[in-house]
Amino acid sequence: MQTNSMDRRIDLRTQLYIEAVLNSLPKIGQREAALVLRELGVPVAIAMRVLTRPYERRQSLGRRTVAAGPATAAAR
Repeated sequence: MQTNSMDRRIDLRTQLYIEAVLNSLPKIGQREAALVLRELGVPVAIAMRVLTRPYERRQSLGRRTVAAGPATAAAR
């Protein structure tokens, strides 16, 4: 069975790194965020996706996690 990249889960540490950097994004900007994620060892493909296509980010809902689509991103 094949799965697309949105079906794969990243480890908890990477998830926490991404959340911390994204919370700082308004202060540090996208370029600095990319550099920080690289230094933290976040895979380039994941960093690019969360920084350039935020509507594709997963949104954590307690224990459930869903992929955020354009409608979800617009509701924020």
